[in-house]
Amino acid sequence: LIVMGTSTGGTLTAALAQDKAAIKNIAGFIFISPNFAINNRAATLLTWPFARHWVPLIIGDWQQTVPRNDLHARYWTTDYPTIALMPMAALVKAVDDLDFAEVDVPALFYYSPKDQVVVAEKIAEFAKKWGGPHKTVMVDLRASDDIYAHIIAGDIVSPAQTQIAVDEILAWIRAL
Repeated sequence: LIVMGTSTGGTLTAALAQDKAAIKNIAGFIFISPNFAINNRAATLLTWPFARHWVPLIIGDWQQTVPRNDLHARYWTTDYPTIALMPMAALVKAVDDLDFAEVDVPALFYYSPKDQVVVAEKIAEFAKKWGGPHKTVMVDLRASDDIYAHIIAGDIVSPAQTQIAVDEILAWIRAL
């Protein structure tokens, strides 16, 4: 069994890795652009007391992103309530406080060092603290790929990277 998480799915994957009973049959973890730190200086405010009440007053009740193309508009959640950020930020903070030195399951960290959504340096730090064998792949994106260097594979935003990612991930899995 391989568990793969992207962005905050990577954060959830890391949290799962702490449960020894849950991971006993897992052969490997794959982290794609994992969210171990939000790439915004104000992100820590999201975990402050009563943030769900006062943060929306500062940044608005809703967060909206401009779809990058028709498929992005169709398949992505581009509008969401600001209060949805609070549980995500709390999870990121909680995972940051955990120790992964005892996790012995192999892991693949696949990300762009130019990620503008999450802090790429934090991914590198996290990988170094991983207790099991691990491999890090830093993706070299093209101009046609995700402008935020976060969605680094998939036909909707970074189609030129999809086969490259598939090949890299499958090679890693086969080597387990």
